[in-house]
Amino acid sequence: TAMVSHLLSAAGYRVGRLTTPIIGHVPESIRIYERSIPADFFSSSAEKVYRATVKLRKDEESNVELSVGKNDLLFAVSLAAFADADCDYAVIEIPTENISHVAFSSSVLSVISTVDDTSTARSICARLDRNGNEIVTALQSREVYKIIYDKCAEINSRLSMPLRNAYLPMTSTIKRREFTYSGRFFAVGTGAEYQVYNLLTALECAEALKRGGIKIAGTDICSA
Repeated sequence: TAMVSHLLSAAGYRVGRLTTPIIGHVPESIRIYERSIPADFFSSSAEKVYRATVKLRKDEESNVELSVGKNDLLFAVSLAAFADADCDYAVIEIPTENISHVAFSSSVLSVISTVDDTSTARSICARLDRNGNEIVTALQSREVYKIIYDKCAEINSRLSMPLRNAYLPMTSTIKRREFTYSGRFFAVGTGAEYQVYNLLTALECAEALKRGGIKIAGTDICSA
């Protein structure tokens, strides 16, 4: 989530980002232009969401059933804040337990992180709409990957994922890893292998965004 947000910001776009689960104060989970939103800005957006919720509840002609949880409210407040800030793009991290509440029909790019079981993979795929937008997945088990692959074929979406045979590790220490990926050299300030695979997924996201018409230069990838 952070890497994709940094990529778009480095390319000059106005980006809103929501990370979950919530760590620390709620406003710190919502970032605009790579900065946490001020408490008063958060309160203003939350007030708009509250008024909209009250209106739905009072609307006798509405058949909407409202079952709103903490993360649902956080999503709604973040979108209101992004709209108020006139963001070009929103990068939203959705926890697995909220996946049934979300549809991805308006997304430029959908990214699926590593999934532990096939039932979760099916729940995620059930929310992917027939939009033809690109989907990037992290490294998955063979069973999970097949579920995602079949869904992408069904909805005519291109599927990308990191290529294991394109990743060549070089030197590694506690604080730094050097490697090449698809012939390009990278050095990252982490010793954890899973973080490297997260980076590879982000690199595939950068390529997918470029295919979608978003201008991202090689220097933007390096600075992100």
